[in-house]
Amino acid sequence: MSVFDEIRGLSLSDFLEKQLNVKPLRSGKTLRFSSCPACGEGSVKSVRLKVHADDRHCKCYRCPFSGDILDCAEELWRVSKKECIDMLLGKTPSATPQIKPRQVKSDSEIAAENAAQNAALKEALVKIQALSEQYANEQECLDYLMIERNIPEYVIREMQRRKMLGFLPTDPKKARAALILAVGENLLKASGLWNPDKKASAIFFRPIVFFLPGLTSAEFRIIGPESDTYTKSLRYGESKLPYVYRNGPAKKAMIVEGFIDMMSAISLGYMGHVVCIPGCNNWNIKQFLYLAAYLGIEKWLIALDNDNEELDDPNVQNGTFKNPGQSWANILREAFTENNLRFSQYSPPPNMDINGILQARKVA
Repeated sequence: MSVFDEIRGLSLSDFLEKQLNVKPLRSGKTLRFSSCPACGEGSVKSVRLKVHADDRHCKCYRCPFSGDILDCAEELWRVSKKECIDMLLGKTPSATPQIKPRQVKSDSEIAAENAAQNAALKEALVKIQALSEQYANEQECLDYLMIERNIPEYVIREMQRRKMLGFLPTDPKKARAALILAVGENLLKASGLWNPDKKASAIFFRPIVFFLPGLTSAEFRIIGPESDTYTKSLRYGESKLPYVYRNGPAKKAMIVEGFIDMMSAISLGYMGHVVCIPGCNNWNIKQFLYLAAYLGIEKWLIALDNDNEELDDPNVQNGTFKNPGQSWANILREAFTENNLRFSQYSPPPNMDINGILQARKVA
């Protein structure tokens, strides 16, 4: 067995837990960490780093970092690849704590498990979408969007009509009862929406639901700002496409970051399609090429968040992004240029997003 085979046999999640000194959060068959080898420590509520079900690869949703256990070791220790290998395998005085072997499964086994969970998730989301229609007038959800976020009711109702937005009971006990009755505890757990090791599902506390195309994925959001106790939103599943608000025969489209920004763009009177990516780096260029061809989009407007007064060094590939929204907007711009997609770019004022612009109009 080669040293690389030995390395591949180690558990990435166990390595990260010991090196980053953080406990992961299970999300379906994946694990999420609040810290990343490249961009560092996040808040306790952060779920920036995802370790895939194979326990061999990870991806950060805050910075561009992705890789396997060797990539993580090189990023953390800043020594040569050979030194990392020796340290990982316990062959040097500065060896790491012993790393557990990962549970080895064949590609076909992993694929079969993923397919079963994906099918269960879609079945569960179909039922949750139907359940949400019973709570279309949940007052706390409406108040949050209309009063705190300044979204007009007609936009909310249109999103509900298109089955892109749903509400659940805001009382966690009532949400639990309603979801168990409508979906079933077994299906909630099989789908990854409820960790079998937990007494309650995180979605019981997140009554606003954004449904992605095809119902292969959905985002569950709390009412109000995130806190040390609750992460603002949790997304389950994977979607081939981002959120898309279609606007008739329009030939233009705006790209925003987050579902509330999509509703805000519509509220501000934008007359084109609105494409919402669920996170500033959660996209691939094939999605935009497909949408350009399918919807006949001739011109794009990139309008991601402006998270900071500072702009990042464009040469930085890994490490902390002080302004992830604009850094990824620039990366997106480069991808559009390489693929001959016409576009313009709009940067909101510092520390603001499209919803911030909508709210500023209300104040004015």
